[in-house]
Amino acid sequence: DAFLTAGNLSKLKVVELKAAIRYIRDKLEISISVTGNKHQLIKRIQEFVLIDGEPNLPTRTRSPGSLAGMCKKVMKGKGYPKVALNASYAEFVFPSALSDWKEKSFIDHDIIIPDLGSMDWFYV
Repeated sequence: DAFLTAGNLSKLKVVELKAAIRYIRDKLEISISVTGNKHQLIKRIQEFVLIDGEPNLPTRTRSPGSLAGMCKKVMKGKGYPKVALNASYAEFVFPSALSDWKEKSFIDHDIIIPDLGSMDWFYV
């Protein structure tokens, strides 16, 4: 029954399809590759056993991860400086403490270096 329709072939496991290909290869004394995914294996069997139709294989749809998850992955990676991450986190969690710190700071946060321009602070 399994070799009557392509739909029945798709119910077989990959191991069973490979065993069938090996059997066909030995009986017909031809070279058929046993590697590939399930769809490719069914197509190879269909070439030699003359089974019509398309196999009913389920298709998997891949959905991208959440934006928060992707951002977390990038920010935890090596490409994002930990100092900047720590400063951003502190600024987000402690905005009033940051403003107090800027006000009480010894230096002005809008420093202009002669011949170079204004300095860009990593925590601003």
